[in-house]
Amino acid sequence: MTNYDHEYELTTEEYIDRMQNHYDPEVRANAAWRLGRSRDFAAIEALIGATRDENGGVRVRAVESLANIRDERIVQPLIERLSSDDDPDVRDGAAKALALQGDVQGLPALIAALTDDRAMVRAQAADALGSIGNEQAVPGLVDALVQDADPSVRYACSQSLTSIGTEGVVDQLIALMQQTDDLDYLVKMMEILGKIRNPRAADVIRPLLDHDDELVSTTAEWALSILDS
Repeated sequence: MTNYDHEYELTTEEYIDRMQNHYDPEVRANAAWRLGRSRDFAAIEALIGATRDENGGVRVRAVESLANIRDERIVQPLIERLSSDDDPDVRDGAAKALALQGDVQGLPALIAALTDDRAMVRAQAADALGSIGNEQAVPGLVDALVQDADPSVRYACSQSLTSIGTEGVVDQLIALMQQTDDLDYLVKMMEILGKIRNPRAADVIRPLLDHDDELVSTTAEWALSILDS
């Protein structure tokens, strides 16, 4: 909240006018924030317009405000912000808002955002994919889990894969384990399969108890202790 606000609440129309036309970006941003708090569907189109404001702070507030309103009109503008905005805070907010919308239309943009140049955006995209819970995200999440240098991103990927946790996810993880000799892949796949607790994974993990690499064999032992319990 800024000192630009009166002591009384403005109407939705007054906040929209302020967000669209005030010369000061702080005032425009605050108006967007107020409209988000109101959750007034009458403000949706104006907030969508504000996601293209010239000022990054206004765009951030507009995206955050749209996250408070679930409506199919919001999805495509959020995808556009996630895919093309030059402000990482806007991209981060768009990923979070897409998670709250829960619409599968956002999957391609969120999967692409797993390779964003900012770790916070990659982690938010991974978290959003787990929230949406669609198996299409699994290959991208697995790649990021193993390849991303940032621990917060790897953690988000692991959590999301575990959260999705369907039979289809287990199938894909088992297939990946059978197709790779990469030790990092093997260890991380076993960790996730152990957390998912699907007993079908035991058959592919058990042969790794005798693996020459100690981390692989101890991870296999840990995973089987859960799966066999």
